[in-house]
Amino acid sequence: MKDSKIREYSININGADVAVSKEVYEVYEEQRKDGKNRRKRDKRNRLVSYHNLDTDELAGEEILYDSTEESTVEKAERALMAEKLHILLSSLLPDEQEVIRLLFFKNMSEREAAEVMGVSSVAIHKKKDKILYKLHKLVKK
Repeated sequence: MKDSKIREYSININGADVAVSKEVYEVYEEQRKDGKNRRKRDKRNRLVSYHNLDTDELAGEEILYDSTEESTVEKAERALMAEKLHILLSSLLPDEQEVIRLLFFKNMSEREAAEVMGVSSVAIHKKKDKILYKLHKLVKK
């Protein structure tokens, strides 16, 4: 009869060896090796983690400028445009406002808006074009 040894698996957590199953050990080792390879690749490619920039007062990612974030000027411009749009839309006739509401705020198709309003889709299309032209002229004033 063969004397077979049962291998015990352990991983080191905070300086202490912890007994684990073979499956846990294999997953742990695979992730450890992947992390080691990722760090080598990052070092070779000169990648820096945001965490390297952390201070007691700020997280590293807060130090960097976010070019996708809207500036104060852009926010103010958007608020002015929204206010102007609201004024322009309120100058439309009620049925024109309804067409705009259905098409652009409710995201309905022209066919769906036509059904709601009880007219043909061709009529909605023509009315939409007329309204947009009217708004365009008002904006240019």
